Amino acid sequence: MVSGSVASTRHGQARATPNIEPATIEGVSLAVVSAEDSILSKLEWSPSGESERQLRDAASILAVQGDELNWEYLERWALELGVTDLLAEVRRRWQR
Repeated sequence: MVSGSVASTRHGQARATPNIEPATIEGVSLAVVSAEDSILSKLEWSPSGESERQLRDAASILAVQGDELNWEYLERWALELGVTDLLAEVRRRWQR
C-alpha cells in the first residue's frame, strides 16, 4: 500500500518529496491509502518535527476531496488517535 506523501499527492495538491515510491513495482499495482487515512496519518505524524508540512498536506487533501470525505470516519478515528484538535485546525484551513 502506498501512503504518506505519495498518497497525499494523489488525493491533494502535488508537491515534491524525497520518499516517492512508484505506484507499480515490477508489474504489481499497489493500493493507495484512502484520503481519510492519509489525513489521519499526516495528523499523527505532525508532532514529529515537520508539523507545518504535515498539516499543509492534510489541508490540501481536504481542499481537493472536500465533501467527498467520510467525515464520520475521520472524526471517529481522530478521537481514537488523539488528533481531534489537529483535524479541527486543518478543517479551519480548508474552509477559508
